[in-house]
Amino acid sequence: MKKILPLVLLVLCVAGLMAKANFKPDMRLFMHYNYGLDSKKHLYALERSYLGLKATIDNVTFRTTLDFKYDSDLNVKNVYVQYTYAEVKDLVPMSKLIFGQQKTGLIDFEGKIWGHRSVSRVGIDLYKMDTSADVGLAIESKLPNKPGGLQPALQEKNASLF
Repeated sequence: MKKILPLVLLVLCVAGLMAKANFKPDMRLFMHYNYGLDSKKHLYALERSYLGLKATIDNVTFRTTLDFKYDSDLNVKNVYVQYTYAEVKDLVPMSKLIFGQQKTGLIDFEGKIWGHRSVSRVGIDLYKMDTSADVGLAIESKLPNKPGGLQPALQEKNASLF
């Protein structure tokens, strides 16, 4: 199941592209810069990058994002499937149904409070209380005017995979 689900959703995403769906590529680079006071050298490092693709057909969106981790010589050390999911909007009014390997809501919630996710993982992820992505089924609802900034969501997860 762990290997089949990402592959099936990837095939569906590619099929959507072939059917002339709207698609949007996504790429993010996480880099560090240091200046050595003793050596007077500028040091750059690419630590990880995300490469993703979204394909939308009507009210269904497919997303696949790969996470590349690099070693000190800029060689790819590991490649992970970070997200591979399908999202159906308005199946239930003012909500969306998401299934596959998806982001977990608590990580994003803490990330918005902290505001420095590009520097380091949030505490819940860092101390392994939760993961940033997991296989499961979720329903997210949108409330008018988001009272208090809240957005109700329900998520059933499998196990820590990412």
